[in-house]
Amino acid sequence: MKNVAATLVVKIEDRYGQTRTEVDFGSLGIDANLAVALKDAFEALTGQNSLESRRQTWRCIRKFASFLVEIGEPVVLPPLDRKILEHFRTWLSNQKLIDSTRQSHINDVKRHIAWISRNTTKILDPSISLNVPTFPRNEPESLPVLGRPVVKTILAACYDEIDDVVKRMEYGRRILAGEGLNDSDKRLNVALTQLLLLGGNHFPSMPELAGKKGVPRKILMSYGHNNFKRLVEPSPEDIFPFYLAILIQCSGNPMSMRELKRDCVRPNPLRDDRRRIVWMKERSNREQVADFSIIKPRSAPLLVEQLLQINGLLVDRAKPSERDMLFLASGRSGATLPCHQTLHNLLERFIARNKLPIFDFKQFRATGAVYHVEEAGEIGLAQGRLNHRFRSTTTAYVQKSLAQSNDRLINRFQGELVRESKTGAPIAIRDVRNSEAPSPTTYAETVFGFECKDPFAGIVEGTKQGKRCMKFEGCATCPGAVVVLDDAVVIAKLLKTCSVLTETRNRAIAEGWEERFRKLYGGIQKIIEEDLLPQTSPRMIEKAHALVGTVKVPFLE
Repeated sequence: MKNVAATLVVKIEDRYGQTRTEVDFGSLGIDANLAVALKDAFEALTGQNSLESRRQTWRCIRKFASFLVEIGEPVVLPPLDRKILEHFRTWLSNQKLIDSTRQSHINDVKRHIAWISRNTTKILDPSISLNVPTFPRNEPESLPVLGRPVVKTILAACYDEIDDVVKRMEYGRRILAGEGLNDSDKRLNVALTQLLLLGGNHFPSMPELAGKKGVPRKILMSYGHNNFKRLVEPSPEDIFPFYLAILIQCSGNPMSMRELKRDCVRPNPLRDDRRRIVWMKERSNREQVADFSIIKPRSAPLLVEQLLQINGLLVDRAKPSERDMLFLASGRSGATLPCHQTLHNLLERFIARNKLPIFDFKQFRATGAVYHVEEAGEIGLAQGRLNHRFRSTTTAYVQKSLAQSNDRLINRFQGELVRESKTGAPIAIRDVRNSEAPSPTTYAETVFGFECKDPFAGIVEGTKQGKRCMKFEGCATCPGAVVVLDDAVVIAKLLKTCSVLTETRNRAIAEGWEERFRKLYGGIQKIIEEDLLPQTSPRMIEKAHALVGTVKVPFLE
């Protein structure tokens, strides 16, 4: 009987092979044969899924079991009723759930019932119906974008707490090193050294100290066990402000950012004054990147460096599957990565402690996207920050803000079209109230054969409105670029550009800076060669070749 019960337990492991959850199908309170069938279906259908996905499926199965127990079926098998899914749907309708959650339960249970019907007998009625009406899907809850003053206040609270943690940990290291100690510090040094010795180079818990000789009980009681411990080992509460500040700056997904690795800071291939944070978004299986200036003292890469110094001693005490995690904290038994629920609990305490308005981790993704749209005037910069493959995905985050921006752009170009129709003159480059900006009446010429409607528009990432755009390598993807494919001079410039870029790439390979070339010029070369020139007529290409010798493209470094 014990062996049968053991076969109903499924271990849910993370991608490192570590057991994170054990689910017991024998605890569902349903017929043993059905429990075995559901367990077999669960392993077959979800074995390749992520940890959180398998946990969610288990919650749906438990809900189905609750339904079966409540209606008294199946106490004994005869087969399950052929309309069992319809009955389950009716039962879900009366539960305090939103429709999208009800439908998720239906979907998961239906998959398992279908698998059982294909692979076992006598559990289900042979004519069981799998067609049940769906619940309407609720629109995803849209959390409001946080205003800049609120975000600045949140970050300021993070930085204040980070400073306190760093100061305390530095004091602890100084105590252990025995540097510049007064009499009180010397007593702490003796006590802390004894405690670490008793704990085998880590701070021992109170149960570990029970019955041991040499425990400095008097100073331990007066100073406090946790206060002692937090001099050398950061708690989850100490780690939290680092997590929140880095999450805000990266506009990342909270679940993915929690699993940042200790080597997440990488060099920027183009600039020595910048670093990037790199992490993996498991759901889409795509690498995510966010770039930062390291000149700013609170930038995310510098916060990571501070955190590495604070929790470095915890690495050896963590489980093998978590030793490469950034947000390690001291737990009851060794070092651990705080779970999602712990982070939410810490968030509640952080908000209360700093008297902040209520907010959620998820809000910072949309908030960061909107800020980038407002900064650039278009969605491309936000798409890059959120690491979205498709622009439509980013649009869902910034719909309201983008709609307002589009209205402003439409009004602007409608006005220009009206002026052109009245005067007969070409649309002029917008007048910019800045001493640097000229007022030409024709498009500006760029390095690689494109023409620019407005080099002062501040559209491209890294440029500002009213300042001349110097991002000549970004013209191919800029909405302000104009390429006239029936102009031989323009095509000649594109042909010359291709030739120069090919020569530059060969030089980059020979000199060891191919990655830099790819980052700077790879995109524009691909667009010219694969998108623009193939659309040009052979006759125009022939005419343009005769003009290539008259075109100059500057030497590219």
